Amino acid sequence: MDKKAAREFVRNKKKQMTVDEIEAKSSRILERLLKEPCFLHAETLYCYVSYNQEVMTKPLISYALAKGKKVAVPKVIGKEMEFIYLNSLDELASGYQGIEEPTGTTVAKEDRVLMILPGLAFDEKGNRVGYGGGFYDRYLNQNQTNNYIKVAVGFDFQVMEHLEMEECDEPVDIILTEERRIEG
Repeated sequence: MDKKAAREFVRNKKKQMTVDEIEAKSSRILERLLKEPCFLHAETLYCYVSYNQEVMTKPLISYALAKGKKVAVPKVIGKEMEFIYLNSLDELASGYQGIEEPTGTTVAKEDRVLMILPGLAFDEKGNRVGYGGGFYDRYLNQNQTNNYIKVAVGFDFQVMEHLEMEECDEPVDIILTEERRIEG
């Protein structure tokens, strides 16, 4: 499936989800993630802050902070994105396109990181289609020397058999849904 068709399909499916469905499925995905060895052993977590009908990540961020992990969340600066350390969810404010971003300014520069990525669509080979801004792909391309374990979280209907990808698209290592775990 091409990116445009995948984005349209998933956006339409997401619009049909109720808040209760999003919460229940997000909770199941979080339970699965918390059992993953990559989460259990991670000292640093780079995690998106959920927006609209995405898998909810604030409970994950709170849990990681409570467990003493370093947490950084994205902040858009022009056409680029940086991860900024976060000590509490109270340090978030509305930012780029209404998405909550950190109010702090300390840029995270860790080498070994568990990165939790959003996406609109995924395939069974670990490919990820974002929202079209290219922020995560550019960030990952600019930080290729770092040892990131990339985990995308999404709802099961977001996983396609095959997506047409471009050279600049960065695959992920693991995709977690409420139903399954896919290794890229």
